[in-house]
Amino acid sequence: MKPAPSQITITLTKMQAAKVRLMQKAISEPTTYHKILGGLIDLGFATALETLYADGELDQENYLREQKQLPEYLRRSITS
Repeated sequence: MKPAPSQITITLTKMQAAKVRLMQKAISEPTTYHKILGGLIDLGFATALETLYADGELDQENYLREQKQLPEYLRRSITS
């Protein structure tokens, strides 16, 4: 069972909102801000894992464990 999500409210600037709307247009199926921001968070998390592991701040056991929190396509991209 997944844990209940934490509620965070963010405010986007007009420029940020325009950028998200442009991303929405580029996606072939209708999507929400929530899904776009979730994908960006996953991408940032993957980048953080790679950086911390490369810098020796994350051991292999924790690196592999944390990768399990990523969608499959991101897991494949950082392990190839």
